[in-house]
Amino acid sequence: MNGHWTMRIMRSTGLIYNIRKKLEQTGLPKGKYIISRRGRFYWDKEIPFEEDAQLFEEYCSRACRAGDWEERMELCWKAALLYKGAFLKDSEQEGWVKEERERYHIMFRKLIEYMAELLRKKKAYIQLEKLGRHVSKAAPYEEGELLVIEALTGMGRTEQIESLYGETMEKYRQVYMEEELCKLKDFRRKIEEQLDHPYDILDNIQENMTEQLEKVQEPYQCNWMVFREIYHMVARMIERSGQQVQLMLCTLTDMEKHPIRSDECAEVLSRYIWESICRSIRAGDVVTRYGKGQYLVLLINTKPEDCQVIQKRIDAQFRKKDTVYEIRYSVKSVRSLNNAKDDQSLS
Repeated sequence: MNGHWTMRIMRSTGLIYNIRKKLEQTGLPKGKYIISRRGRFYWDKEIPFEEDAQLFEEYCSRACRAGDWEERMELCWKAALLYKGAFLKDSEQEGWVKEERERYHIMFRKLIEYMAELLRKKKAYIQLEKLGRHVSKAAPYEEGELLVIEALTGMGRTEQIESLYGETMEKYRQVYMEEELCKLKDFRRKIEEQLDHPYDILDNIQENMTEQLEKVQEPYQCNWMVFREIYHMVARMIERSGQQVQLMLCTLTDMEKHPIRSDECAEVLSRYIWESICRSIRAGDVVTRYGKGQYLVLLINTKPEDCQVIQKRIDAQFRKKDTVYEIRYSVKSVRSLNNAKDDQSLS
């Protein structure tokens, strides 16, 4: 038993020695840094320090008690900018760390809600945008983008909203995926509630919607959520037009026809497959990235037998990249709404 405690003390002593050496190299004034007392370790009070977690709590508390708007906002900003992510994220196994992390996260969420309300009342949209962008970095999936979109709308910067909308929906889609689509739909609804335009005449509206000429030469490239909406529209339109539309899935595989699992490899090859697809399909077709190494294509006014010709064109482009990997194809005809209903009633 005594030997066991002796070993623990020796290990602790060695660890403290190494920590002191590292702290000396940071430029701190000379001192013991860490003091051992009755089996516990304490920071040397002779060397002043600040604890960001403690300051965060202090600023939050003072902001609630502050008198005027300017003082409240100053304290709120000090607290908000101290929060840079999960508390001690490299110490997830410690039970007390999990509890503190959740507590600080809840405090941060309440702080942001409080700040947003204060900024709305003053129509301080520049600060609201700054707040939203900070939330997006510090807590990436806490819907900070909603604050940015709200601020951009308030400032009339609608042209920036559309690009942010697409980027945000793609980011959230990759996190929530299909099994949590209801969360994604709810988030999309919140964003779309912010997308209001000022009164305008039809000529201006149409001009703003018209694509640039150079983009019309390429297939329509969009994120998954936009692709899904286009698919819905196409399924409605073919009921009257009688057009044939094919949905094609392109999957990156190795020589044994297995999907690529390596993230790094799939990322590099994904650029190749994207370029190969875009150079092989028409301007009226639609393409999106579905996931790592997988792409979906809507081939408009295309018969099933024509898909093989398109696949050969894609393969020819892909082989120019001098890679041993291959593309596996799956094709389904897009059904009109009535045909889809008939299939459901038979099942």
